[in-house]
This record gives sequence, structure tokens and C-alpha cells, in this order.
Amino acid sequence: APDEVVATIAPGMGAATVEYIAIQGVMAGCYPEYLPVLIAAAEALGEKAFHLQAIQSTTNPSAVWLIVNGPAARWLEVNSGAGCLGPGAWANASLGRAVRLILLNIGHAWPGEMDKATQGQSAKYTMCCAENEAASPWPPLHVERGFDADASTVTIVEIGRAHV
Repeated sequence: APDEVVATIAPGMGAATVEYIAIQGVMAGCYPEYLPVLIAAAEALGEKAFHLQAIQSTTNPSAVWLIVNGPAARWLEVNSGAGCLGPGAWANASLGRAVRLILLNIGHAWPGEMDKATQGQSAKYTMCCAENEAASPWPPLHVERGFDADASTVTIVEIGRAHV
């Protein structure tokens, strides 16, 4: 249902409803078939173990990276090869941008207000790719995390903050 709350997005603790998630996807240029990936990403962002509050409000240039695995990555043509973090892949750019809009418009992490990153970084604009499962000598990330090989999954990763 459009008003179903999928997650609460820090730091503003906004309710990420299916409708609000879809709106962010439309603004980012996502196709309708991307919505399940965005809903799964919002669910992951809302997990307490992810510590989104700290990521969204730190002075470090932290960003969120969306990794798509399984059949959905192939069906949606999320690039996992050459240049997968650069320009040229519509799915990568629009999905990553939609996640950022979820963080901004639902989570209210506006730079200089709740987002206290002193300089920011370009990965805060868009950061999404698929894992190149076919070329990797290791099991896919989602399999290592306990999912079936034929499952479609998303993984949210924090990047950019120094951990000492």
C-alpha cells in the first residue's frame, strides 16, 4: 500500500512510505521496475545495526553505497563491470541517486544542517553498482551473507569514514 511505512530514516526520523520511496525514485529517473530495489534499500537503511544516524550526521565525508546482487541486478542492467561507479549506466546512476534522495528528503540529512560533513564527497551524489558475480573467484556477497545464489538482494555499505 502507498502509505505502508517501510522504515524510519535518520537523522530526521522521517517515515519512508512506499509512496515517498517511489517519489524519490521518480525524481532520480528510476524506472517503475526499480521500486522493489529501493524499498529493500530503505529497509536496510532503517536497520538499527546500520547506524544511519551516525553516518548521516558525522563531520566525516561518509556516504551510502548500494550493492545489488542476483537476478535483479542482471534484469535491471545494474552495471558490475568496467566503469560501474562512473557515468554511463542508467540503473546505477538513478538507483544511487534515489537512495541519496531518500536520505535527504525523508531522512532530512541536508548538508550544513543535520549532515555535518565538513567537505562531503562525490559519492553522496550517487553510489550504486552490482557485484560482478560471474568474474569473481569468490562466492557472491549475498551468498556469503546466507542468501540463496538465485536470490535478489541489496546490501548497504558505509564508505568514506575513517575507522581507527
